[in-house]
Amino acid sequence: MRPVYDKNRLEDILADLIRIPSINPPGDEAPCVELLEEFLSECPQLEISTQHIGENRRNLIAVLRGSGEKKALLLNGHTDVVPVGERSAWPHDPFGAGVVDGVMYGRGTGDMKAGLLAEAAALRLLAEREGTLAGDVVFLATAGEEVDGCGAKAFVRNWDMSQFSGTIIAEPTGSVVVSAERGALWVKIHSAGVTAHGSVPETGVNAIQYLIETLEKIRKGFNPQSVHPTLGKTTMNLGVFHGGLEPNIVPDSAYAVLDFRTVPGYAKEELLALVNGAIAEVTAEHPDAKLWIELINDRPQVATDESDPLIQTAVEVNRELGRSTAIEGKVACTDGSILNTVCGTPMLIYGPGEASQAHVYDEYVRLEDFHNSVNFFYGLVEKLLG
Repeated sequence: MRPVYDKNRLEDILADLIRIPSINPPGDEAPCVELLEEFLSECPQLEISTQHIGENRRNLIAVLRGSGEKKALLLNGHTDVVPVGERSAWPHDPFGAGVVDGVMYGRGTGDMKAGLLAEAAALRLLAEREGTLAGDVVFLATAGEEVDGCGAKAFVRNWDMSQFSGTIIAEPTGSVVVSAERGALWVKIHSAGVTAHGSVPETGVNAIQYLIETLEKIRKGFNPQSVHPTLGKTTMNLGVFHGGLEPNIVPDSAYAVLDFRTVPGYAKEELLALVNGAIAEVTAEHPDAKLWIELINDRPQVATDESDPLIQTAVEVNRELGRSTAIEGKVACTDGSILNTVCGTPMLIYGPGEASQAHVYDEYVRLEDFHNSVNFFYGLVEKLLG
């Protein structure tokens, strides 16, 4: 049975969430937490608390107690969003939450405030239904997912993850059941040189030049062969390059950040060997080169067997809602790489918004898909714990 609720009010709350610029860095997720806390506090059956992460940064935790006959379920999403980039590239205000023909536009609509609010709404509807669920339901709105997972890391330090039979993460999947996600390895390559006047470059050591040579060797050596059935191959993106002050100064420092999204067979060990090998080659060719690496993100690949009850029940609920019965993989990583690796807890990713909408200009979510997700999360928990 689909729950009955005030759709217009829930859309208004979603719009209010989108209007909060919880851009990470620096985060500033606290106003989102306050809005969600206000919404959930209207339901006295929920035990609500917050977890301090940093200045103007908090996790929100809401617990619906069950009978204890079954293990708990964890509903997860994050409140931070990535930067908007060039405002002029947005046809709609990135923090305006404008709605056109049933589509809401704004940073965080798809990734992932719509999914997060859908989980919160489902939790409240479950709390207001008659009867007691067979296990607890814990709603966790995390800070910091887009950068370092600080909110999820804080949660696992304070909670016994063995109590959960599964984690449901409301990242955008186009309302498709997702059972696996790639890992993430962010490698920062530093290059140190010696400054000099640009008219006599031979008297200095050009940090940018040696960094470029290293990156070119990595590009040529990058050769992913392993193919995961739903995640595809490991990918590499040069996401950050920084160096130099002025055209007439030999740069004495530079750095670049490579973002590898990994699958088994071509992951951390192989990729670090590739990067370190390229550095060794450059320093052998240029004894005055000084290059080293720093790992700034290291997330494992996570996968749940498609036969797991969490996944199969999700497929059943999606079928009842008239949605796809396919099981896919997510090429990006989520807080599941932190929450689900502590005890090997099964993970499901499901949410409104197309995965292709994450981190792009004019991000949007279809409101029909948003409401479908409320029904999905409600129905899934009912089947698993009802």
